Amino acid sequence: MLEFWCMAGSKSSIGNLSEIFKTAQEVTLKKGEILYREGDDPESVYYLESGLVALLRSSVKGQEHILRIFHPGRTVGHRSMVANEPYHATAKCLETSLAKKLGKKDFLQKLEADFSLSLALMQLLSRELRRSEIRRMMNTDADVSTRVASSLLTLKKLYPEHLWTRSEIANFIASRTPTVIKTLGELEKQGLISQEGREIKILDEKRLRAITIDVE
Repeated sequence: MLEFWCMAGSKSSIGNLSEIFKTAQEVTLKKGEILYREGDDPESVYYLESGLVALLRSSVKGQEHILRIFHPGRTVGHRSMVANEPYHATAKCLETSLAKKLGKKDFLQKLEADFSLSLALMQLLSRELRRSEIRRMMNTDADVSTRVASSLLTLKKLYPEHLWTRSEIANFIASRTPTVIKTLGELEKQGLISQEGREIKILDEKRLRAITIDVE
């Protein structure tokens, strides 16, 4: 549940964004299905009940980057809606997903009618900005071992049942697939992880966490 508390630290709820989607249309999204594309005008906001959605954008060199991962309990498409600008990236399902879909008019009306929900959304956007800034710093300054280790912990936390490909990990940390494969091999030699096919298991979380940067 997307619950947020008063800034003063009290236990009184100031808003629950999932309430906005109570009467929204429920939709099933297949793996590989596109929710919206970069450049589209925002028409709907989604609340993810199950599954996994990636926000993707290609660089000028044509390399695909994963900007964000949305797991159950997260809203998708809200930033562009609030900013009143076209989507800056493409949202694609990495797994079959179940979501609540709410049109622009209904979404904005519900926010206007309840200040606590608007405040909850502002806090959500602020926290997403913090995560984005930390990830940008990590991808710019941290060595590849730190970036791979951090991504493993983050991605396993977000959706532990998904078998993350080496390409997806590379796209998530702005690296190259061969570099990720080599780094995973080094982490395996150190006894921090094990690999069997696409499956990656964390064997020593404490030691792995010691070389990571927490972006959540």
